[in-house]
Amino acid sequence: MICEDEISNRKTSFPVNHPRKFIYAGSPGLNFSKDDIETIVRTFLSIDQKYELLFYGFTIDDFLKNYPQYEQKLRAKKEIHFMGRVSKRIINEALSSSDFYVLYRPNTKVNKVGFSTKSMEAISSCVPLIANDVNGDFNLYFQQNQALISPVDDYDSFANNVVSAINMPDEDVIKMKNNCAQYNPFAMEQYVESMNTFMERLK
Repeated sequence: MICEDEISNRKTSFPVNHPRKFIYAGSPGLNFSKDDIETIVRTFLSIDQKYELLFYGFTIDDFLKNYPQYEQKLRAKKEIHFMGRVSKRIINEALSSSDFYVLYRPNTKVNKVGFSTKSMEAISSCVPLIANDVNGDFNLYFQQNQALISPVDDYDSFANNVVSAINMPDEDVIKMKNNCAQYNPFAMEQYVESMNTFMERLK
């Protein structure tokens, strides 16, 4: 899923959407226990600005089975779309055309131990990430302005980051996407030089 063309061509210009396009793609876990989709929905419902939010991996009915209190607002909200389960190809295309990937994870022992592959897929698709730092190490990975990270339980910070992304100038969104392409912390190429240095020291 790495945006290989952008990396190989050192692409410095990416398309941006008006209004801003946000995406979540994947499985939120059994009964939405792994990823806190309810917080993401609540955040966007509270924002009275233009945007587009797409959920891939589950339907609106799947979500409402667990959170029926949002039915009236979601049925009326034109900016939020539940795309259901689709092919990997469609998800990849949707990712590459998005401005930001949104992820909010509950502060659980399981999430603290693991690392979200969704964040890896987002950055590797040249899509900046908006997330809370459940692991406590996101800022170590994203030191080149590839993401908007909030403290683990700081909902207000997360919501402010979403609003900042909606209002972010095009050139700043493009810079973040370009940083994802050139400074992908999950690409092996980033570690070739340091690994070679390490191996030389072992000789």
